[in-house]
Amino acid sequence: MDQDASSRSRIGEVLSTSAAEATARSLIPPGPALPAAEMTAVVAELRESAATATDLVLDVMRLPTSQADPVRRRLAAGEILVVDRLSWARANIGAMSAMLDGPVTAVLDRRASESFGKKAPSRAAARASGVELGGLLSYLSTRVLGQYEPFGTDAGRLLLVAPSITATAAKIGADQRDFRLWVALHEETHRVQFAAAPWLREHLLGLLEELVASMLGEESPAERLTGGLSGMREVFGPQGSGRLVDLIQNEVEKDLIDRITAVMSLLEGHADVVMDQVGPGVIPSVRQIRRSFDRRRAESTGLHGVLTKFLGLDAKLEQYRHGAAFVRGVLRQKGHEGLNRVWDDPALLPDLDEIARPRDWVRRVHG
Repeated sequence: MDQDASSRSRIGEVLSTSAAEATARSLIPPGPALPAAEMTAVVAELRESAATATDLVLDVMRLPTSQADPVRRRLAAGEILVVDRLSWARANIGAMSAMLDGPVTAVLDRRASESFGKKAPSRAAARASGVELGGLLSYLSTRVLGQYEPFGTDAGRLLLVAPSITATAAKIGADQRDFRLWVALHEETHRVQFAAAPWLREHLLGLLEELVASMLGEESPAERLTGGLSGMREVFGPQGSGRLVDLIQNEVEKDLIDRITAVMSLLEGHADVVMDQVGPGVIPSVRQIRRSFDRRRAESTGLHGVLTKFLGLDAKLEQYRHGAAFVRGVLRQKGHEGLNRVWDDPALLPDLDEIARPRDWVRRVHG
């Protein structure tokens, strides 16, 4: 068996991708039913929006020509896909498998070679993990409009979720054409970010792999959760975060999560700023879309609000806000040309403290 096949078989010991897909298939709502001709037009317009967004993003970012040309070559190597909700879930299942490949194989191989008597992962546990992943993706599938996915393929791929984009535009009363371009701008900005910083994929993947390896380390996820039950009162008390994930993090993992959060805050906030700087000359209703969409982000009430907080997904909203504030703070001092230093080297990425205080990043990087 070759190494890739071996890795796949080891991943299957902790995550059943077939169970994940079957669960997603059974739970994901299909979205608005459109006549075939209208759906064909929506797909074509989303593809056109993604193509248009590339030049708009590069223009806003003001990358020097020497950098912009290789960025365009890297972008040309990637994929732009207009998908339905189930296809989006499948792509994420595949990306999760790719991300887990290295750390899962390393941890399980080490366990097999050591004599501390750890039980091998059970098929039932792998299936349960798959069902959990499929359930989470089904929950997210109606909320996610688009996604740049850097891990499933070497060159990355942009996914635009046509049913969710159409449904959300209708829900917030946005002009469909404007809204499609607005969403494409956000996700295309992520594509450009990774193309401008070709080291970013491996850097972020390395942090994620360290986190996964730590969480799969000496204890099983079930053991981690059992051990964390003693902290439930603190986590779910009046002063606690109320997030399940906080029960199963040690100090090393919290540091890794801080580093990952800082990167994601930069990427998400930067995309939000870029998409808004394109302005009404290109998207006439951009300000109305922003107001309506921000209200949608903030409306986490009822079951959705509980689930969002319980799973830790409310932190995603803070990434947009804090990251956008950091980007605007740097732009006021150094413009896009000064901000573009973040794409030069991992050492120039802001940490969480600098995300909160952009002047500190400017002082460190620009003197």
